[in-house]
Amino acid sequence: MGKQTGGHKNNSWKLDTVAGFNAAIDLAIEHRVDAVVHTGDVFHNDTTNGIPDSIEEACHDGLTELANAEVPFYFIYGNHARKKGKVCLEQFCDAGLATHLRSRPIVIGDAVALYGVDYQKSWDHGQLGFERPPSGVATLLCMHQSVAPLTRSPNPDCHLQEILEESTISIDGLALGHLHTNAEKTLNGCSAFCGGATERMTSDLEPSVETITVEQGEIRRQRHVL
Repeated sequence: MGKQTGGHKNNSWKLDTVAGFNAAIDLAIEHRVDAVVHTGDVFHNDTTNGIPDSIEEACHDGLTELANAEVPFYFIYGNHARKKGKVCLEQFCDAGLATHLRSRPIVIGDAVALYGVDYQKSWDHGQLGFERPPSGVATLLCMHQSVAPLTRSPNPDCHLQEILEESTISIDGLALGHLHTNAEKTLNGCSAFCGGATERMTSDLEPSVETITVEQGEIRRQRHVL
């Protein structure tokens, strides 16, 4: 929220990030989901203009609507939030409107344990130490990095194989932000995927969210265009 244009330089367009955010919230409430999970960059902290008060207030209102519907909001920090974005989200956490995902599992519906790793400018493999989940639940790790082979970048931060080998727990699902693409890869029983964005960040990615269903340890996904 707060980013004003999508695309790049000569091929760019205006964004309405508040509308996209609210559309995602409306869909979550309509589908009576157990939780909303955001894989980074809740805010875009522009280096010139910062985060306008109107954007902060719109995010607060949206999260309040979720809270009133008894839908928790979980997130990790991306690379666009910067200091101001983190301060806003910390305030929302203090108000009970959001929860920061970390190395301790948050279990949803006795079916899935959520974990999170914030964006690392210089990727540190030591970030993959997690507390063990309860038995009988699937594990879903949220990250905001450039991960091969899902990324188009020639210089990825890390590889999916490395994540699975170095994690202290078995990972059933890896939900990625940062990539602004629609990609998925299954490796050694782990389903890795990019959840998309609620605005048209690139010309080939429609604004969308995904609903994730976990039943008997199996993770299923359905994409919804906003």
